Amino acid sequence: MSSDPHHNNSVTWSDTATEDPARPPQSTTISPPSNGEKKSSSFWLSFSALIVCTFVSALDQTAIATALPTITGDLQGGDDFVWVGAAYGLASAAILPLSGRFADAFGRRPVMLAVVALFLVGSAISGSSRTMNTLIAGRSKSTYYSS
Repeated sequence: MSSDPHHNNSVTWSDTATEDPARPPQSTTISPPSNGEKKSSSFWLSFSALIVCTFVSALDQTAIATALPTITGDLQGGDDFVWVGAAYGLASAAILPLSGRFADAFGRRPVMLAVVALFLVGSAISGSSRTMNTLIAGRSKSTYYSS
């Protein structure tokens, strides 16, 4: 960026791919928002929703890691406690590219709402589990939210 105060920071491009060759290309200019411009309430609500989702995801991961020894003991999980974290990591690695593609195809809002719903279902399964296998299945379902 130039430090020249008279430098124009706007971006200009031309539409060269027109359907009608007789029509001249159209030019469009995009200027950055001024420093004094305030954000709308919908921006702040969306931003707050994303922050809350990120916080809940981090809280979920931290709480399970701390409580896992007690949970494993209550469910007589034995050596299966390793699969709680492994299923979470494997499902996270599998769903991350897929959720990005879904966001490209359907938009970010519907994908985020679907992912929050899947997290709710996975958390309900994990919370109501009576066996380690059910807990592992629930954790793999709640992974979609952290992606």
